[in-house]
Order: sequence, then C-alpha cells, then structure tokens
Amino acid sequence: MKIYHVDSHRYAGRYDLSIEKEAFAKAGHDFFLMDCKTDEEVKARCADADALLAGGLKIGADCINALPNLKLMVRYGVGFDVFDYDAATAKGVKICNIPHYCVPEVATHVVGLILACTRNIFAYTLNTRANDYGVVKPGLLEMRRNSSQTVGTVGFGNIARTVCQYLKDLSSISSRTTHILTYRFLKKRARKKSGSMSSSKSRTSSPSTPP
Repeated sequence: MKIYHVDSHRYAGRYDLSIEKEAFAKAGHDFFLMDCKTDEEVKARCADADALLAGGLKIGADCINALPNLKLMVRYGVGFDVFDYDAATAKGVKICNIPHYCVPEVATHVVGLILACTRNIFAYTLNTRANDYGVVKPGLLEMRRNSSQTVGTVGFGNIARTVCQYLKDLSSISSRTTHILTYRFLKKRARKKSGSMSSSKSRTSSPSTPP
C-alpha cells in the first residue's frame, strides 16, 4: 500500500512523523511525505496513492475521483470537512478522523477565554498598560464569583465535556456548589444520583441551581 501524507510540511519543526514512519515500515507499506498546497498538486504528485493523510488540506471531488487506487483518507484532527464526503462515499473511499485530537488543549483554551471574559482581563490589561487605575469604566461585564455563575455549552461532545469538568474543578476551591454544566449533563447526573431531576434538585441547597 502506498500512503501519502499530503501536507506534512504543516508539522515541520514540531513533529517528525516518526511514529507513522515506523508503523508503516513494519507493516510493509510505502510512506511518502509531501508538501502539497492544493489538491491539484495531490492529483499530480500522489496519483498512485492507496491512502491519503491530511492535516488541513482540502481534498475535493475532482481529486478524489482522479486517484484510481484511493481507498482511505485520514484527517489529522476531529473534523473531516476538509474532505468531500459525498464524493468519497460515492467512490467507496473510507474516511477516518481522530476524535480525541487536542481535546485537553482546546478545552484549556476555552476555559482561559471564559475566565478572561468574566474577569475582564483584556480590558484591565489595557488599563494597566495605560497606567489607568481609576474608576471601572462602563460597558465591562459585571464580575462575579465562579460559584455564582452558570455556563452552558452548544453541543456536548468530548471538548465540551472536558471544558465542563475543568470548570467544575475550578469551582471546587469555593465553599459553595457551582452548577456549570449543561441541562443535558445535569439531567444525566440527576438520574444517576436519584433517578429523577426533581429529587436531585430537592437535595441541592445552592441558590445557583438552574431550573
């Protein structure tokens, strides 16, 4: 099998792909590192590919249909919208992704941005640089303790679940219980504890409990 990493240059100086090289060599596969910038280059330089690995390069229908031996495309990341899914499906090409890729890193960044917003870090940093320590300017978010706030998520995949866990850990330094998870997770947790949301609420004394 001939396997092409079409945009390996994205990892130059950060990751040498030695794990892939060793694994494919042991399995008897040929592994090629390419620096394609467009899928037209992929068509021209990877014409005999059985499998494509891609970090972020978009692979369209024309490219997929132009590779007669193509059987598999793997995205180095969670989303696989860089591949033309319909074209791959029609051709019988399998698509794979890495659902756990960078989950802790993204979740940590999200929590950092949440704290930066709720604590007005951006605004106060600018004030500090301007040597302005006067009255709080209007328009800034009201700052409250973590234990009195509720955070919701749109979707509840691996990243959102990790964000909620990190925020829950942050709230543990407070003397009050912080409810920072989505309604879906609250409902699931309540079922585990008592079999119903209502019984879970009856045992919770925190005034921050969402309805």
